[in-house]
This record gives sequence, structure tokens and C-alpha cells, in this order.
Amino acid sequence: MATGGDDNVVRIFQVSKDFKRSEKKLEITHAQAPVTNVDISRDNRLLVAGSKDGTAYIVDLTKEGAIIQKLNFKPSPTQKNMIMRSCIFARDNSLYTLCTQAQMPTYVIRWQCGQKEGQKSPSWSPETTREVHYKPSTGMKASRTGTIAVLCSDGHISLLDASNLTEITRKRRPHVMPITSIVFREEDNLIVTAGLDYKYCILPQTSTSFLDYGKTLMFNMALFVLILLYFAEWL
Repeated sequence: MATGGDDNVVRIFQVSKDFKRSEKKLEITHAQAPVTNVDISRDNRLLVAGSKDGTAYIVDLTKEGAIIQKLNFKPSPTQKNMIMRSCIFARDNSLYTLCTQAQMPTYVIRWQCGQKEGQKSPSWSPETTREVHYKPSTGMKASRTGTIAVLCSDGHISLLDASNLTEITRKRRPHVMPITSIVFREEDNLIVTAGLDYKYCILPQTSTSFLDYGKTLMFNMALFVLILLYFAEWL
């Protein structure tokens, strides 16, 4: 398990299968700003960490966290590095990063993994770049079936095909505030989202409709209060 936070440090833990015991194995301090996201490759050899300084670094966990490559992204040469808000390793060790910045659009970059003859370690280069939203975003999540969800700060969700970053569908504002988390339920072709508007939604992946449980809960609470006020007049 890997964690990162405002102290700029990534910590690696060995966790028991029942999650009752953990042991810290490694601390990595390459970041020069708070860590925004971490992910570990499927073979547990590599780790990627995004940072608010506009970079992401890839390290080799088999070599005490030695840095392999540092990544950054600028939409144009005149702009500063964008924050690597999310970083995700794919099964083939290709890498997806979500790059965003205040008052700027959101980009998703697919980085292709390769290793030239004579190189001791693999390297990553941008393969596909896509502007997915005209506003900042809060995070990104990948499913096991090749779908990437981008969580937007204005409540939108963009679902992308991971192979080429084309948009599959867009969920138009199931939330009225930034979305904070998302879970894929591949067996039911559903996604479940939660946001800062104190509600969660259940959405089919292939449709723009959704079930809004937050609004239903608030309506029921309001109705209950009105009933109490009505009967209070008779007490």
C-alpha cells in the first residue's frame, strides 16, 4: 500500500491480508510539493506519484525508490506545468495522467512505456493527449474493462475509452458541486459517485440518466419536518 500527502512524502507499507497489521517499508521524498496521487504497477515494481509542483515521478520500488523518470505537461510552451492530479498504471505499464490547473481546461495524457536497446530502465513518452473538459477536474478512475472516468469540478463526468482516449459518453451534472469519488460496478455496468453536495448517484455507464439518492434523501427529510410542524400546531 502507498500513501502520499501534504508533507511531500510517499510512504510504502506492507499490509496483512486481513488489513489488521501494517509495516512501513519505504519513504520516498522526491516531491517538492504536496503529493496529489500515487499508484503502483501491477507487478509491484514501479510507483508513480503526482505532485502539486506540476510533475509526476516514476520510481523503482526494487531499488529503494530510485527515480527512473520525471514527467511534466504544458498545454503550450508559454504556460507553466499543470498539476498531475491523478496517475494510473495500466496492465501493460502504460501510464495515464490527469493534468489540471485552476481556471484552465483538463487534459488526460496516455504515456507509452518503452525500453530502447542499451537502456537499463523503461521510459515513458506521451502517446495521446486529449482535452476532456473546459474546467478543472478533481480526479480520475480506471475500470478493469478499459474505461476511464474523469471527475470534473462542476459535477460533470466524462467516460473515455482507455485505448485511444475518445469520449464514450458524458454524464451531465449528476452533482452540482465537485465530485469526490467514483466506484465502477462492472458486473452491473454501473458507476456510483459521491460529491461535495452531500449526495451519491448511481449511473449506468452507457446512458446519461442517473438515480439521485441525495435529492431523494433531502426531499424526504424536508417532508418529515413539514409533517412535524403541521402536527405541532395541534399539541
